Amino acid sequence: MKHRRGIDLTKGERGQPIYVGEAMDVMADVTRMMQWECIGGRCARCEREGWVDRWELQQGRSSIVLSEIAKRLRCRGCGNKTGNKVILGRLPRD
Repeated sequence: MKHRRGIDLTKGERGQPIYVGEAMDVMADVTRMMQWECIGGRCARCEREGWVDRWELQQGRSSIVLSEIAKRLRCRGCGNKTGNKVILGRLPRD
């Protein structure tokens, strides 16, 4: 499907975060991140990646640090709770 001005509205990965890398600064405050930056987790055992709704995390809190998120990550694939990493991504801005 195309928009009347030629914009392709059926792009496959539209809205999916683009992987940037692991969070090096685990003391960073989530509330100070840009709107297009995303937070996710990677399982240390099975290497599965998943993205977290950061707006839901921030709701009702004045600040939240990435190290707090890392402690609470649990893999939905294998159930692993130890050694999981916080990853960062960004939304496509096209």
